[in-house]
Amino acid sequence: MQDLLLRYNSNICINFYISSLAFALSGVVMIYFGGAILANERIHSGLPVFNEAVPSLYLFAGISSLITVMVGFIGFLKPHKRSRMFRMYQIGVAIVFILELSLAISIWSKSLKIAKNYNHIWRTTMDNFSRSTFQSIGKCCGFLHSSDFPSYITPECSGPKSESYMGCVGPLQKYVSKYLSKHYNASFMFIFIDIYALLVGIVLKFTLDVHERTLYNRSNKIFDTSRHKEILMTPLDQFKL
Repeated sequence: MQDLLLRYNSNICINFYISSLAFALSGVVMIYFGGAILANERIHSGLPVFNEAVPSLYLFAGISSLITVMVGFIGFLKPHKRSRMFRMYQIGVAIVFILELSLAISIWSKSLKIAKNYNHIWRTTMDNFSRSTFQSIGKCCGFLHSSDFPSYITPECSGPKSESYMGCVGPLQKYVSKYLSKHYNASFMFIFIDIYALLVGIVLKFTLDVHERTLYNRSNKIFDTSRHKEILMTPLDQFKL
């Protein structure tokens, strides 16, 4: 039992626990983001924000993160499956990293062209009800000015006082920018977690392989045989990084 505790309390193993927990939590958050976007029909404050690919990528990356963590722990606990499982773990982390990097860059790029993109969306994609919803939220009328494609469903935009209201381009840019920044900031944070998890996984596999190979060679000298011997519960703390 003492050897077991020493093995699973070494520095590299503790780093593996921390990175796996952070990686799994990032997966849960991504699933939440994807589910929330779908539940709101990809609309925020009456504005269409994301296409169908974004919530799908969130859900796929989140589920992949949780599966990858389980695969990593199986490899950690099962020496006979270690090589294959840790290879799958590293591939899984790399896939999630690519997905999150794509999401982060895509959403960040979208935040740079809000006014330009919504100049077209306001006129062609949003119906009267959607425009009216945001006009009420943003306390504005029309897009560039009060007579630029307003929705007259909003009472303030249909009367003679509508000219005193500003266009919605300013409030729209503020609302969408704040919403997008939450997503791309989270995605960039997840990317750092992915890199940490990948590096820890690589170092852990290398450490365990060297450790077990060293013990195997020692056992051969003791027993004077080349027969393979399984040594599972010997401490790792002598291999501190």
